[in-house]
Amino acid sequence: MPRDDGNETGLLQRLLTQALLLFERTPRWAKPSLVGAAALLGLTLARGVFLLSASRGPSSIVDLLVGLVVAPLAGAIAGFAYVFIRIPARRLGVIGDALTGVLVSWAYVLAVLLPGRYFLNDDTLTTRQDWLIAGAVAGGFGVAGTILYWYYRRRIP
Repeated sequence: MPRDDGNETGLLQRLLTQALLLFERTPRWAKPSLVGAAALLGLTLARGVFLLSASRGPSSIVDLLVGLVVAPLAGAIAGFAYVFIRIPARRLGVIGDALTGVLVSWAYVLAVLLPGRYFLNDDTLTTRQDWLIAGAVAGGFGVAGTILYWYYRRRIP
């Protein structure tokens, strides 16, 4: 049966409204970290739903919970890195764009890998070659992100 009262709102609509109001009140320098944290939280939640449905056992739930903490923190760190890198790099033009993309990607990848290495005893970054590969992959993502930025910046008036 359709609703008659136009003032009724659902829980999701109220939460989104409150989140957008919070975003509007957030200082400009904190918005990139808030966007990074929210985006990576959403991606991790979406991925976690599919992973949980495909796997069985308590370890997958623990992995999802760890991911729900690490991913938003890494997004927030990358957002703060963007704020500190982008301001001076903006004056460099195209080189500043590329430099920002690469350095922010490195900040994100390190924010994900370093806690795993030192707090969870993960053996991902044990050799010098592992560090170089992680840096190259992060740099590649940074360059790809910068190319997408250039493409959409020129495309949208």
